[in-house]
Amino acid sequence: MACCLAALAVCIAPSVSAQEPGAPQGLTELSQDATRFVVTRGEGRFRFALEHEGVILLRSPGYATQRAVSEAMDEVRTQARRLKHLPLRTLTPEQHYFVVQDTTGGVLATSLPFGSREEALAARQVLKLAIRQLK
Repeated sequence: MACCLAALAVCIAPSVSAQEPGAPQGLTELSQDATRFVVTRGEGRFRFALEHEGVILLRSPGYATQRAVSEAMDEVRTQARRLKHLPLRTLTPEQHYFVVQDTTGGVLATSLPFGSREEALAARQVLKLAIRQLK
């Protein structure tokens, strides 16, 4: 799993640095602050990102109100625990990503694209483990 986190840090966003050498690698060694939602506002819309160890796992579409974004985050906490609500999708043969769906199939949040299906599957597993840390 540590290799998945390191690979995730490298393939998600070049602007996000990988873990420092000697830093805790396993999810069992992480503090509860290692996974968090970050809410931003821009262009009149609220958005959230789910970060795990400084790496962005998910990003949301824009929501009109703080209440709506809060409800979407609660729904992500619930739905991300179930694989059927985390379908894998393909942009191109070289780009794969996954989404978190609500119970009606609406998209609550989207992962960033990955270079292979295997990387997207590994990131989805990291998300499932990370979401358990949220209260």
